[in-house]
Amino acid sequence: ISTDLLPKLIHCGFSLLAAGALYQLGRRYLGRRIAAWALAWWILIPHVSYVTSTAYIEMGLSLWEFLAIGVILRWMESKGIVTPIDHEKKVPKPGDSIRWLVLCGLYTGWALASKYTAFLLFFLPLAGTLFFLALLPDRWKKSHFSVVSVISALLVIGVIAFVLVSPWLIRNAIWTGNPVYPLFNHRLGLDLPYQADAERFMREHASNLSSWRVFADGVSDQLNQLAIDGTLIVNLFIL
Repeated sequence: ISTDLLPKLIHCGFSLLAAGALYQLGRRYLGRRIAAWALAWWILIPHVSYVTSTAYIEMGLSLWEFLAIGVILRWMESKGIVTPIDHEKKVPKPGDSIRWLVLCGLYTGWALASKYTAFLLFFLPLAGTLFFLALLPDRWKKSHFSVVSVISALLVIGVIAFVLVSPWLIRNAIWTGNPVYPLFNHRLGLDLPYQADAERFMREHASNLSSWRVFADGVSDQLNQLAIDGTLIVNLFIL
């Protein structure tokens, strides 16, 4: 294939699936009206509409993350922690709990294999949220939800996710000596022939926020992107 048409179509398909997953997630736990509003807000985010038409990976990443959130909530259902709105409450079957954790591990692994940022922007917040809920006073909980159960769940999720992402880490380690290339090359003492490419990637994706000028430039770039997508912003305000 000599063009990026097919990757764009695949990425657009991921966008549609992510939108469907978001709606189903909202409908189950918050009701149809809120689910519809969530879907509308998602579609009208300027960056979402822009990225959907590209051959990137963000929509695939969003799909895996939405699905992972959905199955972790199903796991919490099996523990009696949350209750769906539009569905009858069912008695958990033996094995339901581990099944949802395995699925969450698979989806989390695919998210991590798609992009490193899934670790910082999805897995760590997920772990933090579960620990926060476990540490709440018992009088605020619908059922017993302990730190031990959270640790066990995160171990299952983490091991499965690591197994799925490990082929990419091993490949990176063999090719570059850094399993998470292009991150942390300097800290690992690596001086690679393609170091310039890694440094350019870091400048574009992880600017040094300790410099207010760099941070201000990044904000300016984002505002420019919003201006480019001004038509969608008008639609958002009309909504």
